[in-house]
Amino acid sequence: MKKAAFASACAVAALLVASPAFAGPTADKANARTHPIAKGDIGAIMAAYTTTVASRWVGGPLDGTYGSC
Repeated sequence: MKKAAFASACAVAALLVASPAFAGPTADKANARTHPIAKGDIGAIMAAYTTTVASRWVGGPLDGTYGSC
């Protein structure tokens, strides 16, 4: 009896762990960002930026703000 209960519990646990992942809004945003990069679509990549884009490097020899703020 204990073996059957343990086997059933293991089967349920395996089904829960192996369930498919569902994409959500975060995955959609990530795909919309990474797919143009992977394809090398410069126009789509640059469309995500404005004229006031800036990159900030904190610490080290490159410390500072790059771009226009």
